[in-house]
Amino acid sequence: MKKIVLLVLLFLLTGCQKEPEFSYDDTLNSLISTFNSTQDCFVEDYTEEFYVDKSSSYRKLMELIYKESTMKLVNYNNSVITVEYLYWDYEDVYNSVINDTDGFIYDIQNLDKLGIAQSEINDYVYDYLSIMITQCNKSTREITLEIEQTTTAPFMFISNKELYTSLEVDLSKLVYDVEQYALGYEKIEEESVTEQELKVFEKDLIYLLNYSQGEDIVPISIKVLTVLRGEDAQNKLLELSPNNEGLLYDNHVYIEYEVCNYSLNDIVFQSKFFEANAETHELFTDNIQLAGISESYAITPGSTIVVRDVLLSNYGDLVWYDEQAFELYILNQE
Repeated sequence: MKKIVLLVLLFLLTGCQKEPEFSYDDTLNSLISTFNSTQDCFVEDYTEEFYVDKSSSYRKLMELIYKESTMKLVNYNNSVITVEYLYWDYEDVYNSVINDTDGFIYDIQNLDKLGIAQSEINDYVYDYLSIMITQCNKSTREITLEIEQTTTAPFMFISNKELYTSLEVDLSKLVYDVEQYALGYEKIEEESVTEQELKVFEKDLIYLLNYSQGEDIVPISIKVLTVLRGEDAQNKLLELSPNNEGLLYDNHVYIEYEVCNYSLNDIVFQSKFFEANAETHELFTDNIQLAGISESYAITPGSTIVVRDVLLSNYGDLVWYDEQAFELYILNQE
């Protein structure tokens, strides 16, 4: 009799326990977490169908990208779920690839010259990306997915086809863009510059040249008015300001020249005169701060200003060098 009563009590106690209350939000968040940890959360797995006509190199790369991808919930409407899908950033990967001129660019151009099939060139790109793509930054794309049902835990996404589609579209664009860049790339061979090849700035003559400001190239003119060395340079700098006393050196060179802005926009002008050693083709910079000598000058369109510049001269040569504008002159200091 006691056994029967005990069993009845146990039944009543267990039977009266409430089932955990269903929470849509918690169940949905759990689904997102499952993808980010195991990615085993799809009723229909599109993986094998997706890879049916892909090469082994493509599959290796895509499996790596897919494995490294994650998602974050954006919003939902019943069974329709919008997520931020996180994987490699296009700009970062693209720039990393095209800057490899001696590796990637060289190889693509060589493969093209050899008449290698496009599919094999693509496989080279896939293998190349497999090595470096996970080291690049990532960015998100919004993807819409659908869950199987909305009333019972756990939730499952119906399919991962949308994820593979997003990856495929972005990868196809990346591969096409880097290949086209490589095929159109022309390396500018650096040539040693001899004294005979250097253009010369002569005093009191006007020279028209290009000037780089950020990413823009604008037309300007330069006319060198004055070049002073040694004691003459020191006297000029003291004339500009007595505060320069104690900051002067015997090897200071003072240059004064006119600059005219021929562009249609304002420019912020900075001198591109450098000390140089013409024999070894070396340039030298300094950080001279003297009263009356400005680092930057605002020049409006069509106007001309006088620029003062000071350099330290240990080797005797002074050059104007604007790398982006491909301008190189040596200054005749006589």
